[in-house]
Amino acid sequence: MKNDFYWNRNYMTIAKSINEKHRTKIIIHKNWQWYLAEFDSLEQLHFFENVVGFRTCYLGMENGIARFSLSHEFEEEKYFWRLSELPAGAKPIKALCNGSIVTCYFLNDGKIIHWYRPNPNARNVYKPMTLQQHIRHHEVFGSY
Repeated sequence: MKNDFYWNRNYMTIAKSINEKHRTKIIIHKNWQWYLAEFDSLEQLHFFENVVGFRTCYLGMENGIARFSLSHEFEEEKYFWRLSELPAGAKPIKALCNGSIVTCYFLNDGKIIHWYRPNPNARNVYKPMTLQQHIRHHEVFGSY
């Protein structure tokens, strides 16, 4: 069976049922060690896919969990101190950084989605949402 997705270090799982081991149903993993993103609904996942520009491909079921490969790698770049450090074409996105939702940036080069988070000590670019905004953002969009 031909598959135009290549297996990479990033993959996604969707649990059929929530158990005490998982906080959310949909998890994008990075390097089998940590969560890159997590979502409570397929709508949240599809919004993220459309904004960032990647696709998923079903691989099969394993112990009641659906596994998917991703069409792109996600690469965490170094923290930035100034907007001038970002590459041309990087797009803003509200995402987690150091436990707070702030304006982060991503750049999709067609194969890799480069992820840029502000340095928490850079007050001119690290501007967390209020607690109420943070909770609402997570409820609507998930966490990434």
